[in-house]
Amino acid sequence: MSISDTVSSRTSRASRKEKRSLEVQASQASRAIDALIEHESERRKRARHALSDIPVLVVGPSGAGKSTICKQFSNFYAPHVLEGERALWRPLVFLNLIAAVRAIIDDVDYAVDTGAAVVNPEVAEVRHRLLPLISMEDSLVNEFNHDTGVGRRTRPCMRLSSLQDGVPRLPGPAPVRELVARTICESAHTIRELWRNLYVQHLVRERKMLMNSFFNALPRIVDIPYVPTIEDIVHARADSYGMIEYRIPTELRGQRRTWMLQDVSGVGGRKPVWANFFDADGLSKASKTIVFVMSIAAFDEYILEEPFTNCIEHALKMFAEICSNRLLAGAHFIVMLNKCDVVKQKLQRGVRVREFLRGFGKRPNTYDEYADFIRAHVERVYERRPGADRMPGDGKRLTVYFTTLVNIKETQNILTGLGEVIQSQRVQLPSECSA
Repeated sequence: MSISDTVSSRTSRASRKEKRSLEVQASQASRAIDALIEHESERRKRARHALSDIPVLVVGPSGAGKSTICKQFSNFYAPHVLEGERALWRPLVFLNLIAAVRAIIDDVDYAVDTGAAVVNPEVAEVRHRLLPLISMEDSLVNEFNHDTGVGRRTRPCMRLSSLQDGVPRLPGPAPVRELVARTICESAHTIRELWRNLYVQHLVRERKMLMNSFFNALPRIVDIPYVPTIEDIVHARADSYGMIEYRIPTELRGQRRTWMLQDVSGVGGRKPVWANFFDADGLSKASKTIVFVMSIAAFDEYILEEPFTNCIEHALKMFAEICSNRLLAGAHFIVMLNKCDVVKQKLQRGVRVREFLRGFGKRPNTYDEYADFIRAHVERVYERRPGADRMPGDGKRLTVYFTTLVNIKETQNILTGLGEVIQSQRVQLPSECSA
């Protein structure tokens, strides 16, 4: 091989090597550009979602009505979705009815055991006939809890996986549910006997048990095939634990939007939960909306874990802790003072507020006086939050509603205006609505 051939061969190899290097560089540049385009596309997609989603954090003490307001949002903004899921709520309605029967019988047993009452022969006989139904409560609860090992509680308890968008979706076959349905139908007459018994009615009034919703609906519940009404769904209760997300699609102001309600259940007022919610996806300060739900009917009740702590005092303390979180300094607070109907019933029965809340003093024992008392405390807590003195004069972001959230018509009237309030995120918002 001549010298010229050798040089030519080396030049050719170098050229091919350079060409391959350029091809690799071009390929790497192309992949980098593709990655940048994909990243930008994802960023724009997240930005669109951030604009289309309306995030709302729902917090409050246990049993205040947090899941009820979420269900009412679903019914108001996406009624077709809730309508299509009605049958899924049947097991939970059954569980609520059984739990109510068991609660009455437990109270009867307690009254007899403590000597507060003597054995009522009629109630004792009815109790005996209802034992097979009551024994099914644990089996039905276990279907909701799956393998979590959660024991029986005063109310049915479901873990997070049983609530998808807040709906009780139970997996697998339904032999237990069908057996429960048949047993309820067979026990309908006995349940009615228990509820109508004069001794039981006296006990219910004496122990402030407000559970007649499903007893009154018994004729419908035992009518096969039973499909819960929207009212049944709103009244159905369950203790749930963790963060439950409700995504409710709707159209607002001619644009598609999604209400993203986060129901913080079973975690009290833990601050990390709020931080995780509002730090996710870079949510802006302007998007912060907190719905705090508390039962103002609980003035004569005490925390189960802390028997010397009044429920109202506990709720106000929780609200103060949330308001004091600096992460939520610019948040818009919507306070739902719930269960006004129950308050009125208690006051009509002669229950005196001052016997449970010393701060109530010598005010008249009326609903209006009590409502003003609670509202004043809520506003005082809000005004004392850290940094409140540095807010502009028109920077108040507190809206207070007096509610009976199980009342569908009344709650829909509230949601009509509330949706606009949340969307607009006005700098200055009304601090109250009429009771």
